[in-house]
Amino acid sequence: FVLGDGPVQQYHGSHLSSCGTMAVGSTQHVVLCPFIQQYMSELRDHPREWSYTAVYDSSPDSCRASSSGPRFGDRFTLHAPYCKTYLKWEVIFNKNHPHLPPDLILNSGDGVDAGPWFDLSKSVVMKNWEKQGSLAALLDEVLDQFRAHQEQLVCSYPNERLHYEYNTVCGIKGVEFFVTSDELERRVRLMIPLNIQFSEVFSLLLNTQRTGAKCHFFVEFGARESVNTLTITHSEIHWPTALVPLAWLVDHKYPTFTLDHGDCLIQFIPELENCINAVISNKLAKHWKRKELCEALIQSFGHPLEYDGYQYTSVSFLFNLDFAFIVHVTMSESVSSYPAEAPLVQLTSVSAVDTSSGKMVPIRCRLQKFHYEPTMLAADVCVQIRAKLLEVQPEFGGICENFMTNPPTV
Repeated sequence: FVLGDGPVQQYHGSHLSSCGTMAVGSTQHVVLCPFIQQYMSELRDHPREWSYTAVYDSSPDSCRASSSGPRFGDRFTLHAPYCKTYLKWEVIFNKNHPHLPPDLILNSGDGVDAGPWFDLSKSVVMKNWEKQGSLAALLDEVLDQFRAHQEQLVCSYPNERLHYEYNTVCGIKGVEFFVTSDELERRVRLMIPLNIQFSEVFSLLLNTQRTGAKCHFFVEFGARESVNTLTITHSEIHWPTALVPLAWLVDHKYPTFTLDHGDCLIQFIPELENCINAVISNKLAKHWKRKELCEALIQSFGHPLEYDGYQYTSVSFLFNLDFAFIVHVTMSESVSSYPAEAPLVQLTSVSAVDTSSGKMVPIRCRLQKFHYEPTMLAADVCVQIRAKLLEVQPEFGGICENFMTNPPTV
C-alpha cells in the first residue's frame, strides 16, 4: 500500500553497506537529511522501540552534500515491532520538500494477506501534517489500523475455542493480534500487555529514568477451521529490552499457561501479573533494607572509607582504637542473604600482614555470632555489630600484633 502526497520514486542504486546505509560510489554513504532526522528523534524516545535501516537516496542525481561527504537521503526501511515480529515498511520523504508528509509502502509481514487494511481517510495526523507533523503519531495510527485488521481476522476465523479466548482478552487495552498460516492450520498470536510497574526498577536498580516500558505475555495458538480445539504452539513473557539482562527477574520460574482443566487467559493473566509484581516487590524491599542499613551504619560509625551509594551492597569504615583496622560490611546478594540472614562483617588489618604465602596479605577476620533477626530495625543491627566489634577488637589486635612481631616463615 502506498499513501502520501507525492508519487513513490524508484531508486536505482548499488549495494547496501554494512552500516545499513546505501553506498554511493566508493566514498559516499547516504544519511538522512537533517530536517528528516528531527522526526527520527521521536522514534528513539518511543516506548515501542522503533528502528530503521537501509537509508536510500530517492534522487541520487541531486542534492549532494559535498563531493567527499555523505549524500543526503530521504527514504529508509522502518522496522515496526508488533506481536513479537517486525513489520518492514518503507518510509519515503521528499528531501527537496521535507516538510511534506511521507509516502509509506506497507505490507502485512508474514501474516495472512486479506486485502487492503489501511484507510488513509481515517488518518488524523495526515490531515493535520502541515500544522504539527509527527512521524511517530502517524506510525501509531498505521499500527492501530493494522491491529484492528488482524483482530478482524481472528474474529472471522471459524473456531469457537479461539473466539472464547479472544473474548476474554479483547477488552485489555493494547492487546495485539497477528494471524499467520501454514498448510494445515492458522497460527494466531496474541501479545497481551501486563499491568507491571517498572519505574522503580529503572530508577533504583538501573539508575536511569524511563517511562512507558511494557511487559507482555505472548502466546501462539494453533487453530483449524470448524474444529473447536485449540493448541498452544508457543508462549513466553516478552520483557522490555533494557530488563533482559536482569536474571533475577527474567529467569524466575513463573506460572505456565496451559489449556488443561478449563484454564483460560483471563484466569492466567492476573496470576502471572501477581507473580511478577511479587518478584519485583521482593527485590525492591531488599534494596530498601540495604539502603536503610548503610545509612544507619554511617550515622553510627561516621564517614565511610568506601560506600556503594548506588546499590547499597557494601560500606567500609576505618577504625583507630588501640590500633587501626578496617571494617567491611557487605550486603551483596552474591555473598549474603541479607535481610533474611545477617550481613557479612569482616575485619581487615591496616599494618599487619601475612607473608606465609610469599605475598603480603592483610589479616582478615569474619565477625560472627552477633545477635541478628530479620525483623530487626537497621539501627538495632548497628548496635549489635558495634557491641560485637568492641568485644572481639582486643582479640583481633592480638592476632595482628603476633603477625607483626613473629612473622611466619615462607
